[in-house]
Amino acid sequence: MSNKNTHTKAFDTQGGGKGFKNESSRQILVITIFAVIIVILALFATLIIGKMAGELKNSTTPPALDGYEQKYMDAGDVKIGKLLLINGDYKYTFPSDMSDMINVKLYQKNSQNDAFTSIGGKFTYSLSTDRIYLTQQTLDAFNQMMLDYCKTFDDTASANANANSASNIQIAWGGYNPQNTDEYAQDMKDYSDFYDHGLGTTMTLKENEHSSKLTEELLKTDFEWIYWNAHKYGFIIRYPNECAEHTGFDSKSNVRLRYVGVPHATYMFENGLCFEEYLELLRSKYTYSNPLTVSADGKTYEVYYAKYTGEPTAINVKKGGVAEISGDNMNGFIVTVE
Repeated sequence: MSNKNTHTKAFDTQGGGKGFKNESSRQILVITIFAVIIVILALFATLIIGKMAGELKNSTTPPALDGYEQKYMDAGDVKIGKLLLINGDYKYTFPSDMSDMINVKLYQKNSQNDAFTSIGGKFTYSLSTDRIYLTQQTLDAFNQMMLDYCKTFDDTASANANANSASNIQIAWGGYNPQNTDEYAQDMKDYSDFYDHGLGTTMTLKENEHSSKLTEELLKTDFEWIYWNAHKYGFIIRYPNECAEHTGFDSKSNVRLRYVGVPHATYMFENGLCFEEYLELLRSKYTYSNPLTVSADGKTYEVYYAKYTGEPTAINVKKGGVAEISGDNMNGFIVTVE
């Protein structure tokens, strides 16, 4: 009798052990599934956070505020625009599309513009060669300035000598020849102070009568109207004498005018800044939330700097304004909103 009871207990114990093992397996399975789910969620969260961090890294500004919209720029845009700094450290990248470059001589030959003929017999300016190229915007602004310059002369015999000085202005060097960039590149290498000419917005001026130098001092005396009014047409003296320490050059040789646009030229002229100083001012002080306000030509402009931080770079631009964005050829953009 006792043997039977002993055998039964042993069987029950064995059966109880088998039940315990099944329960343990289920727990391990549940824990494994739960762990896998946790790992998947962790990986998903990592991807989301990485994407958000990348978006923040690639944006120069916070999300657009009310009244603003965002425009996106890439690395190539840093090297495009009329406010590029070009020197030994920041080379000019020639654009693939040169269609905006105008052969001034051909334009002169085919144009009805009085800037290429005369106003009452008073010729405005001449060209040293037939291989001078300028952008259409630069050429239009220069023509208008020279036309207005001629209009300042009285139509009297006594004024003829003064009037003739208008015809003594000569463009001695402009932009490059789109069909011969290799030759121009060699010229740039030979004449390091001609860096800006690649843009087609810079011109070297000389006196036509004797093909002599037109220095800054001479511009201030014999051609003082141009000196005091060039900024109203968007031109600056690219290498003013008093800024040689910033530019590395001076205008003791020939004056070089560069078209940068009316608001920028006006601010530089009124505040005695050269181009390098102006760019540094914008880069160090003015943002979209704290823009530089410029009044010029009866209009008001806001100008500020946006740093390039990766592709795409988001730039906040006020809605409703006419915005122009120019690279600085370094690591950012100058935004001008009318």
